[in-house]
Amino acid sequence: MISLSRILAFLYVSNYRRFLGFTVSTWLKLLPLGLITLTLALRWPLWLVSFWLLLFVLVFIVYGLASRTGYKRFVAETSMKPDPALAAPAPNAKLALRATGIFSLNDREDYVLEHPAEYWRVPLGQHIFMVRHRPGTFLYQVIKPEFIEKVEPGYLLFGAKPKRALALTFLVTWGPQYAEYKLYYVGTENAQPPNQRRTVYLTFTKEEDWQRMWHSLLTPKHQA
Repeated sequence: MISLSRILAFLYVSNYRRFLGFTVSTWLKLLPLGLITLTLALRWPLWLVSFWLLLFVLVFIVYGLASRTGYKRFVAETSMKPDPALAAPAPNAKLALRATGIFSLNDREDYVLEHPAEYWRVPLGQHIFMVRHRPGTFLYQVIKPEFIEKVEPGYLLFGAKPKRALALTFLVTWGPQYAEYKLYYVGTENAQPPNQRRTVYLTFTKEEDWQRMWHSLLTPKHQA
């Protein structure tokens, strides 16, 4: 798992690091084509052309698959259980974490990967995630407790080593497509667009934080 975690991180970073005006990923994709040209120019064995062409295809496939998965992979670990001695945080008490997935504002939404975030639960029961998007800007996710479908423990593969994580699956009622309905303030449930299912991934540096988060996400609304 460690090797895959590092490979995914490298593929992601290579899309943003630049060398001589191009991203590292662009150079890696073009390298086999340059080797094909060099092989033909120097009249090296023609089987090398097939090899470089295969490498060219493989590089595109690897980057394509990594992009489709968001440059991360979640490995569920069903043997993990929350410690009953650790209570959920009090209403409005914040937990620091890192978030991966799609988060929103009223007019836009974006995918983030291991961005710093804060979580809290308001007294009425909704779960709030505030995720740092860019310097000085934030994205959010507001989740009603009855719309949480699954909280799954495991490991997120991205970076130097896998990180302990929670995969949170829920029905979306927050974001650009819901902005005009103001579900949490005015309007009726009958006016809302069809709910969409979404999964986000939450990682933590402290052992107790991911367990306290787990307890909080599973707390029914009437017990908030």
